[in-house]
Amino acid sequence: MPSIHRLHLVRHGETVGASTAYVGDPPLTGRGKQQSELTAEYLSPLGISSILVSPLLRAQQTAAPLAAAVDVVPGNVPDLREIDLGDYPGDGVTGRTRPMIDFEEWGGDPGAVFSSRVIRQFQDTIEEIRSGD
Repeated sequence: MPSIHRLHLVRHGETVGASTAYVGDPPLTGRGKQQSELTAEYLSPLGISSILVSPLLRAQQTAAPLAAAVDVVPGNVPDLREIDLGDYPGDGVTGRTRPMIDFEEWGGDPGAVFSSRVIRQFQDTIEEIRSGD
């Protein structure tokens, strides 16, 4: 009988510039660091055996307290990274509001490409877990 696995999805903590239209890869704020500590406190008793994280700084910073608490080195998974915004000038300039996932006109990710990338990575991760049973 295959074992039962749980997959916990965690979004990064609050980042510098979260209340404005930020670009790039901002670090966590003090509050974001506190959020990641609380997440680690909540998840660490649940038997976490692996941690997969995008290469973005905010994701790495969010995963660090949990990784330390459960003594696991996070696996860096580039296809979990956030959508590439390209040279998107911000909602106020474009007259568009989020949520939108197509930034191709600014040199970023087309929405369908982003969605396919992330879905494929989750499917690959689930298959890898299943094949280990």
